[in-house]
Amino acid sequence: MTGARTGYAMPETARFNVLGADNFSQTAALSFGNKLAGPSCASTDFSAFSKNTTIDLTHCSLIDGAYKLTVRSRDEAGNVEESPSTRDFMVDSKAPSVEIMQTPPARSTELAADFVVIGQDFNNVTAAKDLHYMFRVRGLFEEFSAPVADPSIAVDGLPSGDYTFEVTAIDLAGNHSPIKGYAFSVDNLAPVTSVGTKVPNWTTAESITIDATGSDDRTDSLSLEYLVTLDNAQITRMRAPLSLPNITEGRHSVRVAAIDDFGNVDPTGVLMAFNVDRTAPETALDRTPTKFGTGTFRPTLTGTDNLTAQDELRYSYRVTRGSNTSEWSEPALAGDVAIMLKENGPVKIEIAAVDNAGLIDATPVELSGIVKAASGCSCSSQETTGEDLMSFAALAGLVLLLRRRRKA
Repeated sequence: MTGARTGYAMPETARFNVLGADNFSQTAALSFGNKLAGPSCASTDFSAFSKNTTIDLTHCSLIDGAYKLTVRSRDEAGNVEESPSTRDFMVDSKAPSVEIMQTPPARSTELAADFVVIGQDFNNVTAAKDLHYMFRVRGLFEEFSAPVADPSIAVDGLPSGDYTFEVTAIDLAGNHSPIKGYAFSVDNLAPVTSVGTKVPNWTTAESITIDATGSDDRTDSLSLEYLVTLDNAQITRMRAPLSLPNITEGRHSVRVAAIDDFGNVDPTGVLMAFNVDRTAPETALDRTPTKFGTGTFRPTLTGTDNLTAQDELRYSYRVTRGSNTSEWSEPALAGDVAIMLKENGPVKIEIAAVDNAGLIDATPVELSGIVKAASGCSCSSQETTGEDLMSFAALAGLVLLLRRRRKA
C-alpha cells in the first residue's frame, strides 16, 4: 500500500494506492476492502470489496489527528486475506510559520548573501528539524527552489541590483507557510572620482577648496561623499566642495576618493601635489657694477627663497627717471634680465626676486646714478654687465649710488 509516504497528509491529499498478489488469480482480478480508524470517518467494518486500487479519503473531510487505514484483498475464488495491510498516518491541515533570522545588510557590497531561517509547525505535528524550505530571490531567479532541509541558505553570484529574498516552510504533510520576504540591494561597483579644478601647483592660500565630482552606477553624484587624505596622515570624510583649512607652508599632497552610499571607495582616486608659500624671496646682486652707461644693462642677480630653488627664481624690475616710474617688468630668469638705459640723466633701478608662488621681494635691490653715454660709443649697441669695468672717470658729474634695503 502506498500513499501518505511520510506518514503525514493534508485532508485534500489523503489518497492511497493498493496492490495485491495471489498464487492463482491475476493481480487485476483481485478486489479490496478497507476500514479507517481515527477521529473522523472511522468505520468498524470493512467496506465492500472493489477492484478500485485507489482509496480516496479526501471526501471524508478528515480532521487533524492520527489515523490507521487497514486494507484486505480477495481473490477470484473468494479467499480473503487473513493478515490485512495497515498504514498509520497523521492528518495535518495547519500550515507552519517561518521567520528570517539572519540577513545581509539592506545595502550590501558583497557578491553573496547569507540567510538563516527558522520554521515552526502550528500544532507541532512536524518537528522544527523536519521542516523543509523553498526559496527564491526575485531579481535573480523567479521560481522557487526545490525543498531544502538546511535553514542556512546562501545565494551567490549577485550583480549590482535590487532583490527580494522570499522563503516558505513546508511541513511533513505538505502544508506551505505564508511567504516571508526581505528586500535588499547590492552594489559592488566602486564610484569614479574626478576633480573640476585641481589645486594649483603653487599657492599662498590659507585654505584649499577642491571642486570634487564623481559618478556611480547607483548613488547620485550629489549624494557621493569623499575620503580626503592630506600628506598620508589625516583622513576626513566630507561632501563636495571639499575645504581644507589652516594649510601650513610647505610641500603637500592630497588624495581624494569618492565613496558611495554602499561604502564602495574609488581605489584610485585623484592625487594632487601642491606647494603653499607665504614667504617672499630675497634679492641680491652677485656682483655690483661700479659704472654703467647707456645701452643694455644685464645685472648679475642671485636670490634666496624658502621653497623655490635659486635657479627657478625670476626677477622683475622697474626704472624711475625723475617723477616717472615704469611698471614692474614681466618676471624673467636671472640670465634673461636686460634693462635698456637709452636716455642720459639720473636714474633709479629697482630689482626684486619673484618666487614660484608669485610672491615678490618687498625690499628690492636699488641702483641709483646718472646715465651718460661713453665717448665714441654707440648707445644703441653698448651693453653693460655687472662685470664691466668701463672707465667713465673723464665724464664729469657721474654719480653711482648703490643702496640695498634689508627687511626688518
